[in-house]
Amino acid sequence: GGHDIAIFPQSPSKLVDDCIAAWAAHGGNVHNRHCPAIDPMLIHDLDSEGQVYDFQPILGWVKGHVTPHLCPTPIAPRPRTSLHLPNATESSVHFGPGDRLFAILSTPHTATHDTAILILNAGRDPHYGVANFSTVFARNLAAAGIASMRMDFAGLGDSLGTIGAENKLSHVLETDRNADITAAIDLLKQRGYGKIILQGNCGGAFHAFHAALTDTRIESLLLVNFPIFLWSKDTSIVLTKRNTFSLRYYTKKIMEPNAWRRTFRGDISFHKIIAGQVTRMFKKFQKFKNKSASLDRFEQKTMAKFAQRGLKTLFLFHRDNGGLFVFEDSFGKDGKDVENFPGAKVQIIAEPADHLRYDQALFEGGRIMLDYVKALSA
Repeated sequence: GGHDIAIFPQSPSKLVDDCIAAWAAHGGNVHNRHCPAIDPMLIHDLDSEGQVYDFQPILGWVKGHVTPHLCPTPIAPRPRTSLHLPNATESSVHFGPGDRLFAILSTPHTATHDTAILILNAGRDPHYGVANFSTVFARNLAAAGIASMRMDFAGLGDSLGTIGAENKLSHVLETDRNADITAAIDLLKQRGYGKIILQGNCGGAFHAFHAALTDTRIESLLLVNFPIFLWSKDTSIVLTKRNTFSLRYYTKKIMEPNAWRRTFRGDISFHKIIAGQVTRMFKKFQKFKNKSASLDRFEQKTMAKFAQRGLKTLFLFHRDNGGLFVFEDSFGKDGKDVENFPGAKVQIIAEPADHLRYDQALFEGGRIMLDYVKALSA
């Protein structure tokens, strides 16, 4: 009893309330306060850059409640550069200009292929990925004898940002990641890997797609919940998705328990949704009037270029992911028209993915990609 306890929850919940009540019942002095300064850790703003999260409110509480004690003999932890697992050795590597980029290289004990999967950041999640997906996927690859490297783009995770802008969150889509990806492929090639496959979720899928346009060493793409084909400073992910989400999507969403609460809070704007649906219907009408015009679109030309080059592409979407509706706008129902381009495949996972935990939908996506890579390497 008598301990000072601080909790900074993302949002109110019964679990948080129960914990606070239990601590207080045992004599704890509980400090419960939302800390907006760390919201950037939890909310990815796809449409803009932003300041890195601010820990000062938390550190201020610690300084006010914890008496510091000087350690007489500083203990320097022994650096650990390798982790020996049953199926692989995982090693930390620094590479790129000035060794400012960081990655974890997973080398299987029994390599069955000269293939290496380069796993990219999803949004602003570090190299371990959404709900630790990248780490689990890499270890499943290793069990199948396939090497991988999960990297951090410059300014994300353990990679240093641009000199002079280390304390700035880089734009998820607008920031050009081709140089980072090129440096990673250079490293893998130096290590003797012949076939390079890029894997990316969401923002990582976007950057993998665009890297393949210029780097012909990339032989295949594994793209999960691909968000959008083109990005410019005038583009808004929110607006783009609002103009492509189907009425079916919004009908389902409005039945969710927190939908009306978010509406009253002002997080959901019905008039903007309606305007988006009008724009969507107009675009479908224009597309129907001039079907041949779609063949001149960037995504159509790119897929034709990939097919000509022999590049294999797997588009994988979780049902009701916003990127699927954008994709359908270019390639029809469930994106199936993309398979008219040799080497391209699309697959839909029925369950929506949870970005906070490694659930069945994420597991299924990893299994599909593993089977796909095995077939490519056979």
